[in-house]
Amino acid sequence: GDNLQDHITTMLGPFILNDSLSFEPSNLLNYKTFQDYYSEGRGPMTTTAAMDLLGFVNSHKNQNNTQQPDIQYHFISSSLTSDYWTYLYKTFGLKQKIWDLYFRKFYFFKNRYAVSILPIVIRPKSRGTVRLKSKDANDGARVDPRYFSEEQDVDIIVDAIQQMLNMVQNAPN
Repeated sequence: GDNLQDHITTMLGPFILNDSLSFEPSNLLNYKTFQDYYSEGRGPMTTTAAMDLLGFVNSHKNQNNTQQPDIQYHFISSSLTSDYWTYLYKTFGLKQKIWDLYFRKFYFFKNRYAVSILPIVIRPKSRGTVRLKSKDANDGARVDPRYFSEEQDVDIIVDAIQQMLNMVQNAPN
């Protein structure tokens, strides 16, 4: 196929917090948390730990279109290190090399409270392809997502990052 479309994203953070406002697995290991979950179906164990808040905004290129924002933000009340590199990194398809080069430096007990933000281009112009590798059905597909092959997508993700960093840097203490 010649019309593969995918949301384009990156991750901002982790933003380290001073207080326990974020999802941190070691906080779940107590009797009350298990009791709340199993008897009442409530509490921190009911969270997906993957997405806590969504927001939609316009890039500067899309200011006049109030009905169809072109940026989405996913706010995650944890960092990819919050689960001690056991599961979350797999969700995002990250390799060990990414851990070694970037996330390892945040992997300290004092940094366990963190949030991450994913800015997303929700209507990208870039189009990728899906092709067969061979006639053998077990051979899988050759996928070329062609992320950021359209300059407008680059402009929008840069705008999304700048808007979010501006908000984070100007947040009240």
